[in-house]
Amino acid sequence: MVAKLAGGLSVLFDYSTFSQDEESVVQVGTQEDKFEARSFRFIAGGTLDFVGPVAYLFAAEYKGFSRDYGDPLFSLTDLAFTWK
Repeated sequence: MVAKLAGGLSVLFDYSTFSQDEESVVQVGTQEDKFEARSFRFIAGGTLDFVGPVAYLFAAEYKGFSRDYGDPLFSLTDLAFTWK
């Protein structure tokens, strides 16, 4: 059996800055500038050759900062197998 693997990582960053007047501070409090990593996507793909060549792709995403309460931290975004 021959296997080939290639991997990748995609990261979405966010930096927010705020400028507030006194009315805004009274309404929502002082807002601090902040940096966040909003999403990480892990990608793996390649081929497996055991009963003929099979190409595969797998991608999962970490959504720690842009998810609703109770939603999972990870989600499967892509899964594919292709027989050649």
